[in-house]
Amino acid sequence: MPTLLEDSVLEIDQIIIVALIVSPWLVGGYFDYRTKIKTLEAKFDASERSNLLEENKSIKHRLEVLEAIVTDKGYEISDKISKIK
Repeated sequence: MPTLLEDSVLEIDQIIIVALIVSPWLVGGYFDYRTKIKTLEAKFDASERSNLLEENKSIKHRLEVLEAIVTDKGYEISDKISKIK
């Protein structure tokens, strides 16, 4: 008749066997998941970078237009007339 300790050893053996069988599947799944996440992050980063470059280009253009308006002689005269009124 097995003792309590022998029953525990048998259960531990079973757990070890199951762990050895299941662990490659779990580890492989985890690394597949991380690979997919990294791929998506890279795509997002490239897309985000592209969007930021376009936004920066647009802001630079708007700044050039505003600088041209502010430094225009007609704007200065119009501004002086507005202040006089």
